[in-house]
Amino acid sequence: MPPTSPSSRPCHILYVEDDDALRQSIAFILTQQGYTPIQAGTGRQALEEAIRQRPDLILLDLSLPDIDGFDLCSRLAQRLGPDLPPLVMLTGRTQTDSVVAGLERYADDYITKPADPAVLLARIHAVLRRTGGAGGRRDRDSLMDFGRLRVDPASREACLDGGPLPLTRSEFDLLLLLASRPGRVFTREQILERLRAGECDLTDRVVDFQVAGLRRKLGPLAGAVVTVRGIGYKFQPA
Repeated sequence: MPPTSPSSRPCHILYVEDDDALRQSIAFILTQQGYTPIQAGTGRQALEEAIRQRPDLILLDLSLPDIDGFDLCSRLAQRLGPDLPPLVMLTGRTQTDSVVAGLERYADDYITKPADPAVLLARIHAVLRRTGGAGGRRDRDSLMDFGRLRVDPASREACLDGGPLPLTRSEFDLLLLLASRPGRVFTREQILERLRAGECDLTDRVVDFQVAGLRRKLGPLAGAVVTVRGIGYKFQPA
């Protein structure tokens, strides 16, 4: 059965690769597996397609002719914010630092080129399953269970060890954002955009204030809200 998104449409994968022959080949394989590929040969085209079509997953070759892959990731994160879909990096680079930097800041997984099609498909499937089901996006109203901590977007309630957490609106919004993508780093700008909710007078210091408040109320799980120096924060449950 073809993979589908929560809206029951076929799962859309934005595949960014400047090698036309390789892009067509992988796109064909994705189609055969029931995915709907969206092709882009440049970083600029990828940014346009991501904004216009909102894919369920992005498969990105880091070596692009016009925009560095990491720079493209940054632009995608800025434009899509918390709606940035799962991202799998294709890289021929062997530098450990580059891979680690990309994974920590943006990617959900990476594959070294040349990639075996079977391995590529398996990793895509695994990322989609891990990040929220076949469509790659967690249902915004689905319960998030992290063992001792449970977050319910539908009722806007969070529980720690079975007891309710007395979170403010902003603290809950912050927890919901971070918990929606465990391990993914959210920049201060993305967090501030979520907290604003129409309040344009908020400043950067609000982020620090809300993080401190959330950590205080999480108590023994305060360490799950991790500071990524110079970038922002991520949720890393034990």
